[in-house]
Formats: sequence, C-alpha cells, structure tokens
Amino acid sequence: MSYFDNNSSIQIREPHKVSQVYLDKHIRVYNFDNLYISNRGTISPRTITIKNDKKENKIKIQMTWGRMVEE
Repeated sequence: MSYFDNNSSIQIREPHKVSQVYLDKHIRVYNFDNLYISNRGTISPRTITIKNDKKENKIKIQMTWGRMVEE
C-alpha cells in the first residue's frame, strides 16, 4: 500500500489487481508510504498519523501480534 499526497489517495497493490481509494482533500496521512503486508499477515511496527485541519489521530500497527492498536 502507498499513500499519495498530491491527490489524497491510497493505492492498494495485490498480485493481480491495483485499487485506488480517494480521501477527502483536507486529510493527510503520514508514515504510510510503502506499507507492506506479508503473506502471513504481518506488518513491521509503525505509527500512522492521519490529520486534517482540526484533528489528528495516530494508529499504531502491531500486526506481528495479529492486531492493530490505536493510541
């Protein structure tokens, strides 16, 4: 998965398919670049920040343990 700031979109790449999800133009996502999910469903630990003009939300991903935790 990748986030593109220039058009506020998230691209999801699968082996035989590419999907694009468009977000509101006021929403920005940080630390989402090149997010990779392995075949076993694991993701290296990271904190993703989602912001707009008024609010900020941080999501800590801990997929090694099979769950996502919101800060």
